[in-house]
Amino acid sequence: MKYQDAIANAKHLKALGQTEVSLYSRDDGEPPWHLATSCEPGGSHRFDMATSVWFRGEDPETGIKFRWTFDLEPYSANGKSTYEIDARGAREVLSQLPKEAARKFREYLADCSTKVMAQAMQYQGATDKLSRDANTLMTLAAGPSSSARGEHGR
Repeated sequence: MKYQDAIANAKHLKALGQTEVSLYSRDDGEPPWHLATSCEPGGSHRFDMATSVWFRGEDPETGIKFRWTFDLEPYSANGKSTYEIDARGAREVLSQLPKEAARKFREYLADCSTKVMAQAMQYQGATDKLSRDANTLMTLAAGPSSSARGEHGR
């Protein structure tokens, strides 16, 4: 359901006992960032990091509560060996959040940065090892030096 539709139909939703509405897609319109009061890691994970975050908020006039998600990575990142952080999208979200929700979102982003750095360190270790291995192979390919040949190399 779209945010605006939920507001327009709040009376009917409440009559049915529906006081919480999940907004699933940006295709359904922009989420009500101005209402956000909390955020928590979402259900999508890659490389030990929650790549989505759930926001919650409540419309003060209708009492309808909303829940929606923001994906820190696009779906196209799935199956890739590195992150594809949507920095532009995260900045847009931060610019629209109330102060307390922005603080909580920043905490989530800080936690994510720790996990991305841990992944980077693993990759750096692998890269360093590959570089050493390449140098070893290059040395072996070059053959023994004349001073290292000794008697066996004559």
